[in-house]
Amino acid sequence: MTSTLWTICAAINVGIAVLHIIIILIGERAYRYFGAGEWMATQDGAGSWIPALVTSAVTAVFFVFAAYNLAGAGRLVLPLTMWALLGITAIYLLRGSVVFAVPFMSTQVSAFDLYSSFASLAIGVVHAAAFYTTYIAGRTA
Repeated sequence: MTSTLWTICAAINVGIAVLHIIIILIGERAYRYFGAGEWMATQDGAGSWIPALVTSAVTAVFFVFAAYNLAGAGRLVLPLTMWALLGITAIYLLRGSVVFAVPFMSTQVSAFDLYSSFASLAIGVVHAAAFYTTYIAGRTA
C-alpha cells in the first residue's frame, strides 16, 4: 500500500512537471491561462527567455519531488528521503491551506487560484497518507 501511494504521488508530480513543459511550449496564452501572471505572459510574448527559465526551474523541482516519491516507494535511494518527503508534503498542505483563508480575504480570489489550492490540498493529503503509512504507522513509543 505504501509503495502504491508513493508511486501515485510520483505520477502526480511527473504530471505537474509535464504540464509545466507544455506551458513553456505553448507560451504566452498558457502562462496567462494557468495564472502565471501578466508579467510572465507579456515577457514570453515579447520573446524573453525569463519565463521559460523560471518555468524550467519549477519543472525541475517537480521532477525532484517525483524522484523522492519513488525513493519513498523503495525504487530509488536518495539522501534524506524521509525529511525531503516531509518537506514536500508540508509544501503541498501549506499551499492547499489557502482554501481555508479565502472566506476571510478582502480581495477577490481567482477561480484558478481556488482550484489550484484545492488540488494542492488533495495532493498534500495523498502525500500525507503515504508519509503516515511509511514513517508513522506501526511505530511504538
